[in-house]
Amino acid sequence: MLLYKFQKSEAFALASLPWLCKLSKLGKRIFRGGPLLALMLTLSASYSVSAEASGHSRTQKTQLLMGAVLSKDNTYLGRLGYLIYSEVFRRLDMELVYDVYPPKRASWMAEHGELDGEIGRAFDYQDSHPNLIRIEEPIFSVTLSAFAVEPITALNGWNSLKATGYRVGYRSGYTVTEDKLSNVLPKDKLSGVAESIHGLRKLSVSRTDVYVDIKEHIERILKLKEFDGIGITNVGEMEEMKVYGYLHKRHKDLVPRIAAMLKVLKREGVIPN
Repeated sequence: MLLYKFQKSEAFALASLPWLCKLSKLGKRIFRGGPLLALMLTLSASYSVSAEASGHSRTQKTQLLMGAVLSKDNTYLGRLGYLIYSEVFRRLDMELVYDVYPPKRASWMAEHGELDGEIGRAFDYQDSHPNLIRIEEPIFSVTLSAFAVEPITALNGWNSLKATGYRVGYRSGYTVTEDKLSNVLPKDKLSGVAESIHGLRKLSVSRTDVYVDIKEHIERILKLKEFDGIGITNVGEMEEMKVYGYLHKRHKDLVPRIAAMLKVLKREGVIPN
């Protein structure tokens, strides 16, 4: 059973931080700067009061181990998902444990109950994972885009890849990408990679013609020095999709509570609608 109790006080008095920030002009500017900055400010401030919290009696909280496919330490979307769910769990008097796995492994672990759930998957992920329950409130939206080095005709949607003969790479375990690509291209034209950066490296040495992945994630990887001068560009959007959290069915009672708290955060403007 992964649902267990622990004692911790780092998040003491966190609820007071949002309105304290809004009292200052700096706080107002930061909160207008976007959900990531706002949540980072709130979360960081919680640790600044941990010394004060240590003087109070410790309370037991429920802890959930949630799998993710993007790191919270060096990816924007991973950090954003982590901060959103950290705040949701804090308000529900629970604690988030965020652990990163390759997409296929995360799917298997969550489906077999080795994780309490997953942070970010597509709407129809539940269709192929009957032991998981979708939290019916998305945390953000992402765009699946195609990237290429060689000049190619602009792409628009999955069907634009039909009959192109392109060798297309994608990140293994992203079920939406795998399913949609397999519907428009023969299997021998598709190749999966364990990490996004590996897909871009294959693209840069012409081992593939196109690489499909999350636009917001790839655009940040392309800022790395190793990709300077290669000329990898976005050549078309395949699909925009909303991202949802999932819990193992043993936690079905928590699903509506988490969804309701996400709606509260959206009404408060902490995260976008």
